[in-house]
Amino acid sequence: MKIYQSSITTDPLLPQEIATKNYVDQKIVAAAINGGVFITDVSPTSSGIVGNKQYEPNTVPANKVITAATADTQSVRVTLVAEGGTAFYSPVITVTTSPVQAGGPLTVTLSEDQYDKRFYTGFVDLVGISSNTIVTARSSTGAVAQALIYVAEVGPSVSSATIGALPGTQTEAKNNDLVTVSGVVANAATYVEVIAGGAAKAIASLALGAADSGGVGLKTFAGTFTVHATNTGAQRVTVRARNALGTFGASILSTNTITLNQTYPTIGARTIVYPASQSAIKGTESATVSSTVTNADTVAYTSSADLSVTAPNTYATSKTVTRVSGGYVVNVQNYTITATKTSNAAVSTATSAIAIADTAPAAAITIVGNPTRLVSTPAGTDYTVRITANQLLNAPPTLVASSGTWQGSWSFSAGVYSRVLRIADVDVDGAQNFNTLVLTNLANVVGGTITSGAGYTVGGFIKRTLTFAPFSQVAAIGTNITDFTKVNAQYTGSSVLTRRTDTTQFFAGFTISNADGTYNPNGGYLFLTDAEFAGSNTSGTLQVDIEEVA
Repeated sequence: MKIYQSSITTDPLLPQEIATKNYVDQKIVAAAINGGVFITDVSPTSSGIVGNKQYEPNTVPANKVITAATADTQSVRVTLVAEGGTAFYSPVITVTTSPVQAGGPLTVTLSEDQYDKRFYTGFVDLVGISSNTIVTARSSTGAVAQALIYVAEVGPSVSSATIGALPGTQTEAKNNDLVTVSGVVANAATYVEVIAGGAAKAIASLALGAADSGGVGLKTFAGTFTVHATNTGAQRVTVRARNALGTFGASILSTNTITLNQTYPTIGARTIVYPASQSAIKGTESATVSSTVTNADTVAYTSSADLSVTAPNTYATSKTVTRVSGGYVVNVQNYTITATKTSNAAVSTATSAIAIADTAPAAAITIVGNPTRLVSTPAGTDYTVRITANQLLNAPPTLVASSGTWQGSWSFSAGVYSRVLRIADVDVDGAQNFNTLVLTNLANVVGGTITSGAGYTVGGFIKRTLTFAPFSQVAAIGTNITDFTKVNAQYTGSSVLTRRTDTTQFFAGFTISNADGTYNPNGGYLFLTDAEFAGSNTSGTLQVDIEEVA
């Protein structure tokens, strides 16, 4: 096979390059018979760049055989692959350079490919590449490969860089301010940047003008950088440029400085004082808001439309804030202090929530479990009543229940007031109501509207056991019946009794009556309709379980 060095045949060559070219053209044809050698890469051995790589055309796969490359470093690694010939199991590869490489010629140490025992890879490291250099690899099989290493030009130099004016009327800059910078650089530059440090927070790429836009051989550049987060005092920016290969030229400092000042105004804690015994304002009432501001040249006080602030553009440690409108505004940040330091335009803000409670509160009432009826026991059954107000309150509510007895006091949790209402047998049955609700809001405005849950029903009782006197058909229940259809009875531990609507004789039946045995579905006595069975109770031990379910 023959490898044509396109970079050598098309580029201007040094005399020694021409001599080497002629040698390669004569030798490669014969070398292909006995085994090949190919230069597959040129790379920096440490720092630096090798780019603009050119490859032998029409190879499969493409871009595998290097014919030329450009390096901005004098230390490069040349990577090769080689094949054994018919007369040699493994080839010996020798590398020479023109101009001559110190210590050359160099012998390449080869490594056998584990999948193809006649295929080898290796490399040589070259140092001191200071001019365009032809690298020639010769195999003991007779094969020859060649590549040209061009020495890149030095990176483009920045002639000057100047920091522009600060934003607005600022005389100092602070973290995250955007500041302009401009200057001129050699035409070879394809990229210019401000590097992090000094006045700059981070790398910032700058826009390049056209060739010669900055004068013969120079082009302009301009852009912005972000001001450093912590540096202070007089600071410069550092600018550098690179060429198409990626080689950076020397960095230069800007011709001028800017002053960084990272100081921001400090706004102290806000203290709000409301009228006596209140935690909000109503009507035309005012609250006093106190706060100390330092490191500020101007201080402004603003509020929502519900409030007005005295002398809003004049600093004072205490400000009077008066209600203008608003019914109930609580936990809303409606008051703002804005402090500004003029030199660096540093702004600090702080907010507060001025509570307004001008509207009377209302509440919904619920009973935990949502029972249909509140049933009783002789000692009383406890129910938890909850009041959920539509405002925060300054004090626990008060509430009257038409039946039942309040236990303990109101407790508060998660916006809800709770209290136990006890229903005993002696309490009034039937439809009942909660009334005379008193709610006192944060501004001491009193309300009493019950939005839901004002009514409740007392009726029924938990199962109890009645003992009948000897020969008696009636026994006191301990409370009156509210709904006869919800009453159940049975001989204790035995038969369920049939509910009857009169006192006539009926086996295993019951009804409700007055003390004299007269039928009364809302009476307070259990009547056994089985007279014979009741008459057999000679010892007074007959027991009946009875309940009025909810």
